[in-house]
Amino acid sequence: MVGGGVIALAVFEGDAVWRKFHAESAAVMGESLREDELRPVPRERAVLESFFTQLGMFWFDRAKDYVEKEKEQSSRSAAAIWSSLLAALAHLAAAEKAYHSMSFLGQKLGGQSFFSRKDSIRTIYTSLQNELKKVVSMGRPASSGSTPCLEELLSHLSEQLCHFTQARMELADLYEKMHCLGSQKTVNSEELVSTLESILNKYSS
Repeated sequence: MVGGGVIALAVFEGDAVWRKFHAESAAVMGESLREDELRPVPRERAVLESFFTQLGMFWFDRAKDYVEKEKEQSSRSAAAIWSSLLAALAHLAAAEKAYHSMSFLGQKLGGQSFFSRKDSIRTIYTSLQNELKKVVSMGRPASSGSTPCLEELLSHLSEQLCHFTQARMELADLYEKMHCLGSQKTVNSEELVSTLESILNKYSS
């Protein structure tokens, strides 16, 4: 019951959390570029929209390849913050693929050899979060002077992604707890529902 409920719950929360983030990221890009609606779409905006659309369609490998190719093509002329964000987005696509496959459930890291060992889902998202925090700091204005609009936008987007990755880690912990409870005869479902509601309320406000 619990094992099957993990997948159903994943669909529910994934849709709720991702829909919340996708709406916020679209608003951020829309607000900053609303005055330029009649002008050609900036390349960075087009890349971000395409990437998150692919991610929303669960095309994780395609999304990863897309931003990696973009990073390679623009490595010489692009701003450092843009290249750093593209690298982080590639890791986000890989993390989302691992998360949605639920392959981390029941994973016994200690029983694997060094060369076959896989990082836990929390380790993957923690590393991604650290990358995103660096991008956030790159876009913050110095003590004097202002920050270019693009850098400010990318910094804000990265900050939102930091919250998103934290939500993913907390939900992964919940799924692992549910997986462990699957072998028990009785389960306190109210506690699980309360935990889920707490996470959703925390990241949907």
